[in-house]
Amino acid sequence: MNIGWNFPSNNNGEIIGIGEAGIETFRGSVFNSLAREICQNSLDARENPDAPVRVEFCLHKVPTRNFKGMKELAEALNLCRKFWNKNKKATIFLERALSLCSSETIRVLRISDFNTSGLTGSDKIKSSPWQDLVKSAGVSNKSAESGGSFGIGKFAPYACSELRTIFYSTYDKNGLQA
Repeated sequence: MNIGWNFPSNNNGEIIGIGEAGIETFRGSVFNSLAREICQNSLDARENPDAPVRVEFCLHKVPTRNFKGMKELAEALNLCRKFWNKNKKATIFLERALSLCSSETIRVLRISDFNTSGLTGSDKIKSSPWQDLVKSAGVSNKSAESGGSFGIGKFAPYACSELRTIFYSTYDKNGLQA
């Protein structure tokens, strides 16, 4: 498996800036929003109704030199800084992000849940929890009984990330890993 950064062309599509509305929705209360949205998604994916869902939040400090792809991420951030050089808000964010890339350590928040179905459908092109989370905007296929069904809760982790970078990993109830 080739692991690395992938920044696909948007083919002259919509340009999304640092003030992306989905992320800005959660900027006023980032940690409360993060906990609420993550826990709600985990509860909605409960696998065994007779057992509790467990959600773990673990903050780690990782040596930046151990973070694979940090050099390439910094290069991409530098390109973004050049593109957004006349936008004060973007410039401030990108300067901070570049500073983090060259720091001794970087904080990484790992969030794990247990007794859930996992993010099913990683082998599908559309209409699956995996695709709804990592590849879609404004999309939710949750049932009416589920909490949150507008497809914006997934932006809460980005509001907490000083690099606006999220990694997802799943081992779902069908044995699929993504």
